[in-house]
Amino acid sequence: MRDYVLSNDGIQLLDVYVGPGFVLTGAARMTQEAKDSAQMIADQRAAEKLRRDLDHEKAALKAQMGTLKIKMKNVQDESNFAAKRDRQRLDSLRKERREIAIARKAD
Repeated sequence: MRDYVLSNDGIQLLDVYVGPGFVLTGAARMTQEAKDSAQMIADQRAAEKLRRDLDHEKAALKAQMGTLKIKMKNVQDESNFAAKRDRQRLDSLRKERREIAIARKAD
């Protein structure tokens, strides 16, 4: 089955619009093709918007990851500092006890 258009240039044969369970010709074909084209444009815009939204979300998550890495390093540095301070206190305390024990023996 074919559709045709009559014009000053003669007859032009066109493909018919074949849908699920139907065939359209003439104005119905043109209307359906316009609807399909509009739907395709809307779908492309929706896909582009989704890609932009996901790119923004990805950028935001990367920024959050950077912030969390800095916080993690700060916590690790503080933990290392506290552990070193505790070791120094314990070493100092042990040294004082040894000195006291030595002093007692000297008496």
